[in-house]
Amino acid sequence: MANKKTLTVAVATELGISQAKAKPIVETIMNTIKSALESGDSVKIVNFAKFSVVQRKARVGVNPQTREKMNIPAKKAIKFKSGKALSDVVNVITDDEIIAEMEAEAEAEEDFTDAIAETEEVED
Repeated sequence: MANKKTLTVAVATELGISQAKAKPIVETIMNTIKSALESGDSVKIVNFAKFSVVQRKARVGVNPQTREKMNIPAKKAIKFKSGKALSDVVNVITDDEIIAEMEAEAEAEEDFTDAIAETEEVED
């Protein structure tokens, strides 16, 4: 799992600088995004993501423990929408996954064929 420390190490390594010099870079990026959202602006990093603030309406919810209805007040929430390039990286299907899926389909087809054969034997 990535966190602020691992991001700082990655920036330091990529730029060939010390972690002490990389830390303010990471903090500046995070603070810039936070300040923009705080003022109601959105932040779009092309091919990565878009951060924006959305207004959630007040609504009636149900307490799952008591089943009692309760009012949930309106509030602002942060919306994150991944960019196409980021989504593509996450959704890449490897050759191993394709092979495993094909093997599973073949096995399921074989099981189905065996079940039909057993049914026909019982009927005879």
